[in-house]
Amino acid sequence: MKYLGNVVNAYKIILRDYIKSGMTIVDATCGNGNDALFLKQSITETGRLYAIDIQREAIESTRRVLESNGYTESDTLILKQCSHENFYFLESGEQVDLVIYNLGYLPKGDKKITTHFESTLKSLVSALQCIKCGGLILILCYRGHEQGELEFRHIEPFLAELPQGEFDVLKMAFINQLNKPPVMWIVEKKSQK
Repeated sequence: MKYLGNVVNAYKIILRDYIKSGMTIVDATCGNGNDALFLKQSITETGRLYAIDIQREAIESTRRVLESNGYTESDTLILKQCSHENFYFLESGEQVDLVIYNLGYLPKGDKKITTHFESTLKSLVSALQCIKCGGLILILCYRGHEQGELEFRHIEPFLAELPQGEFDVLKMAFINQLNKPPVMWIVEKKSQK
């Protein structure tokens, strides 16, 4: 197994150190369910995972992956078919430790159905409002298709304008890969002093 190799490996390296049992996480684009499984295994039964996606096919795939590994929907595992545009699915006043986005289209799905910068930017505003101090937002942006490039061009300046006193924003990308490799941003909400 490669240690780095791609942005998914890179974010898992970071999250293995960050995630603790009992955390609350939003997988804002659950896709085929592989990230949701990794996240749920990491936070154990005491942590809460919201896995959302706009496509029914993605929710069903995520459900199958989780169930085949012994996880069923409950108060600590919530699957929702909805847009990531706003976080209405959270309990009133609930704050989260981590929000993760894997933008683009559903792997092995219809490539015409993608995330769009308009809804993603609205979603990021929701995430910034509910993230705990010390919490992280990870955004993986795949630039190799038209909508992905548009998301990149809109998300990067949005993140660059976040107030430094409140957030740290890190950008990671493989600079020697062909065909516009994915970019990952990590946003950390600073602890209040």
